[in-house]
Amino acid sequence: MHDRTYVFRTHVDCEYGRDIPSSWFYVIATSKEEAQDKALEYIKGVNDFRHNAHSTFLDKSRVITKAVFERTLTFHSPLAINYESA
Repeated sequence: MHDRTYVFRTHVDCEYGRDIPSSWFYVIATSKEEAQDKALEYIKGVNDFRHNAHSTFLDKSRVITKAVFERTLTFHSPLAINYESA
């Protein structure tokens, strides 16, 4: 099976509202299920970083609540969280 690039959109829970659509990110995987697992690991890592960051510039009230699958791309995006150049 060939790797594909899966597009996800994060949703955030912040002081202004719940479950607000936010930014997109890309994951390269062999299946949608594998991409969803990698997406979950990614948002857990981002949330942990924001929670544990010692920077005053990060808004710690914003939490990524989920990553929603949007679509599949026909090419490997260099913006993917796990992109490796050939």
